[in-house]
Amino acid sequence: MRRLAVLSLLAGGLATFLALLGSCGGGSNSGSGVFSDSGQSLGSSDTYCVALGDLDGDGDLDLVTGKNGPNLVWENMGSGIFSDTGQRLGNYLTLGVVVGELDGDDAPDLISGNSRTGSATTERPLVWHNNGSAVFASGSRNMHSSILRAIAIGDVDDDKDLDLVVGNYNQPTLVYRNKGAGIFSDTGQLLTTRDTQSVALGDIDGDGDLDLVQGNQGPNLVFLNEGDGTFTNTGQSLGGGNTSSVAIGDIDRDGDLDFVEGNRFDPNLIWKNNGSGIFSSAGQPLGSSDTNCLALGDLDGDGDMDLVSGNDGPNLVWENMGAGIFTDTGQGLGNEITSGVVLGDVDGDGDPDIVAGNRDGPNRIYININQ
Repeated sequence: MRRLAVLSLLAGGLATFLALLGSCGGGSNSGSGVFSDSGQSLGSSDTYCVALGDLDGDGDLDLVTGKNGPNLVWENMGSGIFSDTGQRLGNYLTLGVVVGELDGDDAPDLISGNSRTGSATTERPLVWHNNGSAVFASGSRNMHSSILRAIAIGDVDDDKDLDLVVGNYNQPTLVYRNKGAGIFSDTGQLLTTRDTQSVALGDIDGDGDLDLVQGNQGPNLVFLNEGDGTFTNTGQSLGGGNTSSVAIGDIDRDGDLDFVEGNRFDPNLIWKNNGSGIFSSAGQPLGSSDTNCLALGDLDGDGDMDLVSGNDGPNLVWENMGAGIFTDTGQGLGNEITSGVVLGDVDGDGDPDIVAGNRDGPNRIYININQ
């Protein structure tokens, strides 16, 4: 149960592993892809990112909300009902939060990607170690200060622990190697200076290691992993909009990983993989604008990857009709500015639900209605 919960969490935190979450649905997913507001109002406002994971080892998914201010940890009391644990982690503008087992003790830890403290313009990612009961203590502060916008974790150097990629504003994207025990060292790679808003990891060329998609304000870039965590720019410039989020998954069911770009001022776009990490536009614009975040997962149990877009205004659910062709289901979930969205089975009924982290109101839980 611990392993499944951690995979589900990584799916939300990385977008990369949503492919795992979605593919796990299959026959056991009883959801309809139609969502109902649970009626919970978690916190007040100023949430910028959210992540799920079984933090206390009781078999259900708990919640972390990254905020402009102290980050919060919410215990799932069962059936998707969340309670504030009272922990206040840091006091930063946190624009990315991920959960994964970092230090070898089999308890999911946290990394918060922080953009500033008070009037300062830069901050650094922080590691928070879990004591096994979802109580967190600050770890190493040895990573660089930067103008951070996004983080992703994955085993990029194939040494069986989780490493870190940091996307920055008008600075290069950085790669940190986990040396063990959740201690990170800079690899020295400077991956193209852009206004990077999102980073996602996945094996896009089918060679067994994790590659990188960089979502930018401007063309998005693709980097291939040489096998040891060293990344090479493929030279592709994909899209030209103000990309706020990228989500990776096999959306056309051809066995390779495609990706969706979510845009602030343009429609969202689908990019299909030829199997070697070379992408072409599917020619399918989704929505009009105002997307801040994306999540992929099999919402309706039909074996393909559906899409949730978190927006300025109602969040939208897009059904995959097969072969990566999406249609708007007509659901408008909430009316807040949603900056973070993650999928996970919070109520334990076998299908993925939606957690929306909101900047201008409380966070919401949307339950997937059983068929």
